[in-house]
Amino acid sequence: MYIDIRYFLIPDFVSLPMIALGLVFSFLLIQPGWKSCVYGVLFGFSLLLIVSLIYQRTKKEVGIGGGDIKYIAGIGAFWGLEGVFFIVFISSCIALIFFLIKARIKKNSEKGLPFGPFLTFASYIYMMSDIFLY
Repeated sequence: MYIDIRYFLIPDFVSLPMIALGLVFSFLLIQPGWKSCVYGVLFGFSLLLIVSLIYQRTKKEVGIGGGDIKYIAGIGAFWGLEGVFFIVFISSCIALIFFLIKARIKKNSEKGLPFGPFLTFASYIYMMSDIFLY
């Protein structure tokens, strides 16, 4: 996620193969199942797209980029619908805390944050919780 931190960009060559591979693997593995993974792709993509469009209409600027939207779809392809719920919630909470701390430390700091690293970190938390719970 270095690219997203530095350039606020998640390239398609990262996110699109992730979606395809996640869906292929979903047919080979029992959990979370191919239906959950397809729903994870659709829900993750739709949720962030809707949030992005609402933000763009109200603020007249891009809030969530297309790379983040495709990246959460890729995450949904691997972790399924349940994983997308968890990952979007946790990543949003961590990003909010990080943003508040950053705003408190630097009064005139940049307005935006790259969201991809938070999605990645929340995916890691989900993966670890899945490993340790079973």
